[in-house]
Amino acid sequence: MKKINLYKGAGVLLITALLIFSTVAVTADTKDTPKISSDTTHTVPNVIGEDIVWDNIMDYDGLAAAQYDPAALDAYQADDFYFEVDTDVNDVHWIGGYWNTNYQQGAFDWCISFYVDDGTGTAPSGHPQTPSYAGPFCFAWNDIGKELIQDTGTSIYYRLSVILPETLTFTGSEKYWISIWGEGAFPPQSGWGYHQIPITLNPAVWGSDYFVLPFWTPGFDVLGYDHDMCFQLTYDEAPPPEPAICCEGEIEWTDVKPGDTVTATFEVCNCGEEGSFLNWEICGEPEWGENWTFDPASGTGLAYDECVEVEVSVEAPEEENEEFEGEIEACNSDDPDDTCTVPVRLVTPCDLPVFLELILQRFPILRQILLQLFL
Repeated sequence: MKKINLYKGAGVLLITALLIFSTVAVTADTKDTPKISSDTTHTVPNVIGEDIVWDNIMDYDGLAAAQYDPAALDAYQADDFYFEVDTDVNDVHWIGGYWNTNYQQGAFDWCISFYVDDGTGTAPSGHPQTPSYAGPFCFAWNDIGKELIQDTGTSIYYRLSVILPETLTFTGSEKYWISIWGEGAFPPQSGWGYHQIPITLNPAVWGSDYFVLPFWTPGFDVLGYDHDMCFQLTYDEAPPPEPAICCEGEIEWTDVKPGDTVTATFEVCNCGEEGSFLNWEICGEPEWGENWTFDPASGTGLAYDECVEVEVSVEAPEEENEEFEGEIEACNSDDPDDTCTVPVRLVTPCDLPVFLELILQRFPILRQILLQLFL
């Protein structure tokens, strides 16, 4: 019987696995692989309106295998980042995509893990599924922001973005690592975008039980050259809570002698978002009457769910036996479209003969009946 050299056999299997791995993970030498260039569509512009706190460059040469298939396959990369001062991060952006059979139908969940450095400066501490700093955070495909960048006919590239479920604070002067991968059944193959130039900090590292790559193996030992991964970290500060103005009350003056000054009160309130503060002012009044005054006529810093009482006075019109209606308008000083109104009604009686006035003074109910009949 022929003897088998187990060590030789294991070596052949390892070499075979690496060859297969380099075929699925690296497409840099094939015709359909995007080449990095400063004047092609493969230079990816930054996300507009985002505060980028770490930019590892989104320009890509191709996709490197980044996938966990529960049936067998696993392939992970990690890349490093560093802040000089304590820095918050709540958004992650990266180049990701698919190739191989059914690549256009790729719709995996994607996961992200963060690690502290292992102390050597060349590798993270921990495994992607058990990271040393935070995660893994996993996101359904439908919940991931995506922008189609390129479909080569054999592979597809997206700019992908997620909002982390919590804001992470990274300590200044400490080195960290990030790993991003898709989770789904092969095929298709999911990949994380990479580029050879520039290398920021340390080159990317790899890990895979399936491909017998110890966590963590230098990328040079896998691909034959150093490379970096395409990702950006951003911090999008939440907008302050929004105030909203609302008014409470209505004003009605009846039996007001022409030219008399009358007063009343109403309330201006902040009915916006909890934690907000309202700056407000009186911005409108009825067109009738003279010398409208408001005390106060404006205010600042009115807290959420609080109100301020406003006293209003006006000199009644000179017309007798008239009914006047209108509105007092209050405005959010920082948002002219945010307003509220208080309805106002004023009634002036007519001058009556002395004898009739005496009768009405003795029988006030009759006065009210007559007012209802003739006004």
